[in-house]
Formats: sequence, C-alpha cells, structure tokens
Amino acid sequence: MITKSCPAKINLFLKVINKRCDGYHNLLSVITKINLCDQLSVGISDHFSLKIFGQFENLINPKNNLLTSILNYFQEKYSITNNLKIILEKNIPVGAGLGGGSSDACSFMKILNEIFNLNLTKSELQKISLNFGSDIAFFFEETTQMVMNRGETLHDYNDLEKLEIVLIYPQINLSTKKIFQDYAKHNLNHLQLINAKNNFLESANNFSNTLTQQQIFDLENDLEKIAVIHAPIIQEIKDNMQNLGSINCKMSGSGSAVFAIYANFNEAQMAFKKLQEIYPNFFIKYLQNF
Repeated sequence: MITKSCPAKINLFLKVINKRCDGYHNLLSVITKINLCDQLSVGISDHFSLKIFGQFENLINPKNNLLTSILNYFQEKYSITNNLKIILEKNIPVGAGLGGGSSDACSFMKILNEIFNLNLTKSELQKISLNFGSDIAFFFEETTQMVMNRGETLHDYNDLEKLEIVLIYPQINLSTKKIFQDYAKHNLNHLQLINAKNNFLESANNFSNTLTQQQIFDLENDLEKIAVIHAPIIQEIKDNMQNLGSINCKMSGSGSAVFAIYANFNEAQMAFKKLQEIYPNFFIKYLQNF
C-alpha cells in the first residue's frame, strides 16, 4: 500500500475579486499548509473497499465523496480498475475551511498516478483537479502559495516565517457553496467593482513578490462577515483570541475554523490552554505552518 499524509491549510487572507461566467469566483489569497493531517492509504485489492475512521469519520459519506468521484473519473478516462483498498484517517474537521477534503483528493490523485504508472505531470494533475474543487491544485505545491483566479494560478510565496498558530473549530459545518452564494447576495454592487479589482488582479504577479508578511496579516477574509451570520460564535472566538494577545486572527476559507497567530511559542501555549478552558467542547489545536 502507498500511504500519504494529507495536510490542512489556512488562508492568511482571502479576497473575492468577482464572479466568473462559469459560476465560480476569482479569488486572491495566500495559503499555507499546517501540521494537522489526514492520512490516506491505497493499495491494489481483489475488490473495492473504502474504510474511513478518525475523529471526523461520520461527516464523510462513504459511498459518495471526492475520492469515489475521482476514482470514477480515472476509471473512465484511463481505464484503471476500481479494485482498490482505501483507508482514510479523518483528523481534519469537515466544513471548516481547512481544505481537508481537497488535500485528501490531491494525495489520492498522486497515488493513482503512481500505482497505475499513468505518468501524469503535476500540471496535468492540477488541471484534472479543477473538475473536483478549486483548491485541490494548491496541495500539489510544496510551499506557501499566492493563489489567484479560481485557484488554478499559483505562485510561490517564500517570505512567510514559521507561525505559532492556535486553531479552533467550533463543531459547525459550513457549506462553501452556501457561503459564496450568500456573499453574492449581500454584495449586489460587487460586479460594479470588477474593473478596479481586475486592475488589482492584473498586478497580482508583482504583488505576490512584494507583499510583506504584515501586509498579509492586515488583509481580511471577505467571506468572514457572511459566515458570522450563519455562525455568530466565529466572532466570539476571534474576540477571545485577540483578548489573549494574538497578532493576527482570521477565519480560514469559508469557515467555520478560526486561527490566531501569536508572537512566540509561550504566548501561543498560554492562549491554547486558556481557550481550552473557555471552549471545552470545541476542537482546539496548537499548530505550525510549513
């Protein structure tokens, strides 16, 4: 069997540029991986099986999920067998904005490419991945990325320091599709900003090379206000994290997970322990990026 670690991600900021003709949105974000990981193992078998276990196993439909969709695609496109034994340890919260499903999908595509000697390049796999999700392409990269357009335009961002992170998932599963739909409804004048924002997008290649870490921290997640409508606890968590001395605090992706960055290990640990006392029933982790 081939086993791969599937790391989560956080969006250090997320700007919604405009809505595309295909229904997706053009985005601008800096995304980094964190050391919270699922684990995926795949091997050839005499029949198909998928076993899911872990803290968040109950939030995955074993018969209809990203892995089965990708396998069906590869079967049809490359005539591979579906006689695989798949084991997924689900440690990343679902519906949290942490990209767990996308990371699993990336690792699964890599494994299929390896097992069946398909010899697909990274860029070919990334292109295929857009059939299944906008942020899967990011996980094929090794470093922090400036992500643009739907998620297919990626540039290395090398100026990010090691971050001391406390992350909270408030046990609320938010739908990415629903958050984006509601964002569009609440931003009726958004399309009128296309020209100004497109100028910003056109300069993003240079922007990605000049943006400082502090500027990244200062930029917001545009989806946050909409997510707070669905889950007001997000704002409360942010307030408590900031009261405990965070230097930056945001929701990741479309939520509902919130992360805070602290100045050093000791401050992060102190905040981590205090937040555990405040929210004993929430998923809380001390993490670092890589």
